[in-house]
Amino acid sequence: MKKLNSFINKHKFELISFCIIFILVFAVFGHTSKFGLTNFDDVTIATYKISDFDAPLLKIKQIFAEPVYETVNSMYYRPVLTLSFYLDALISGGDTGFNHYTNTLLHVSAVFLLLLFLLKLGYSKIPSLLLTLLFAVHPALVSAAVWIPGRNDTLFAIFTLLSLIFFVQSINSSKTSYCFFTALSFLAAFFVKETAAIIPVIFILYLFLYNKQPGALTVKTVKTTAIFIAAAFVFYLVVRTAVLSQGAGEFKISSILSNLYYGFFKASAWYFGIVFLTEKIYLFPEINISFYDILKGLMPAFILCVFAYIFRKKINFKHTAFGLLWYFLFLLPTLIIRGGIYLNHRLYIPIIGIIIILLELVIIPALPKLNKHKTAVFSLCALLLLSFSVISYKSSFYYRDRASFWINSYEQNPLSETTNISLARYYTREGDIGKAEYHITKALETDKQKRHHNHTAILVEAANVLMAKNEADKAHEYLMQAKNDDSLNEHVYTSLYDYYNAKNEKENADAVIAEGLALIPKSKLLRNKIKTGNNTNDYRIIMEVK
Repeated sequence: MKKLNSFINKHKFELISFCIIFILVFAVFGHTSKFGLTNFDDVTIATYKISDFDAPLLKIKQIFAEPVYETVNSMYYRPVLTLSFYLDALISGGDTGFNHYTNTLLHVSAVFLLLLFLLKLGYSKIPSLLLTLLFAVHPALVSAAVWIPGRNDTLFAIFTLLSLIFFVQSINSSKTSYCFFTALSFLAAFFVKETAAIIPVIFILYLFLYNKQPGALTVKTVKTTAIFIAAAFVFYLVVRTAVLSQGAGEFKISSILSNLYYGFFKASAWYFGIVFLTEKIYLFPEINISFYDILKGLMPAFILCVFAYIFRKKINFKHTAFGLLWYFLFLLPTLIIRGGIYLNHRLYIPIIGIIIILLELVIIPALPKLNKHKTAVFSLCALLLLSFSVISYKSSFYYRDRASFWINSYEQNPLSETTNISLARYYTREGDIGKAEYHITKALETDKQKRHHNHTAILVEAANVLMAKNEADKAHEYLMQAKNDDSLNEHVYTSLYDYYNAKNEKENADAVIAEGLALIPKSKLLRNKIKTGNNTNDYRIIMEVK
């Protein structure tokens, strides 16, 4: 009992802070446990059949032996993410609402770990807590807390922050156990997201920019940690290579350079604006960033530069550089992989760098003056917190179901091909063929102008609409065109299979699957199509889980 009382007294601030975070997050996002699926990635990776529960150990082994998507050319190996979905299904029996409940709990955990991390960096308790609470309900991060696969970034934040907390602790105490837990958290982060490759760079930056007195013990700790991390990285690399050796996709250097050029000068500024100017937060931002958007994003950066000049004698620019590098390094994969599609939850980790910048450029230098006006400062923070909470609460309903998500996505961005394809699919299933035809026509018109990466998906969905209109010959024409354009696309063959089955041409249906398997022998989708034999076209735009 004495030890428990001692622990409570020693960590009173952290315990009270956790309760505040828990209450706030559940007040804003707790209602999402009644939400369904959006039909965007969540249907593809977050659902399991009850039959999968018969042998949970074998299923877990299978999860670590497969990419996150069923597509044969998947580039993404994220077993911890998939495992979290399986555990949700195992506990709840497949209840979709439980996935949302878990998302909220994971968000609480990530927010609390952020607070602990800021305290480990030496920042004051109250300012750290206030900024952490703003992070918890920031409108730009709603998708991470509400959209089921958005937990990928939440999980990544949890293990990234754990690895950094353990690393800082290992530097301060020089205990080998902390080095081991640092590497273990790092490995778990890798099993969530490939961006974990950046974490060792953050370790190095911390040593150069935060560690004031690197002694012999620190050097020894760093060497021990480096060995553990190297071992974890090699283990991850071996497992990932074995799993994805069946045909992982390839990144084109030209596309990476093009995306980086576009992203660094446009998207990074646009994201910066989203953090401070929350009025333009897209559900599915398949957009062209305008010069005006860039200027708006640079405005807060300019204001921070003014603060830096005013308080230049009081600012620790090394620590500020740490926050700035954190922001750009963790945002870098987003900038180089997907040009033009900048989903909000990708800010979940980078925004921590902005929090550090705010602490260094604004809070710490102005703290003496802020202490003189505590009532006004707390009133302003409370107002901002309330505003963020209300906006995030309202925004969460966009993720309630597929209709809410895609109809609102279309209202925000009517030129998005993905949005129009998804609405065409939704209205086809609802029996509203007129609206389905309208949206697929818009997608086709847009595609003529730029031959987008969704080209094959547009043709397949157009075929679905035509089938619903009983125009089978034209539907077949679109499917054959899709096949000619992308003969290695698994979904084209599954769609042709559904087409022939709908016409009661069983031999042709089997033949097209056999043709697909001859070209893509490792395709799990095609093999499952043979097993299930269902006649429901379930073509989806497979986006990477961010």
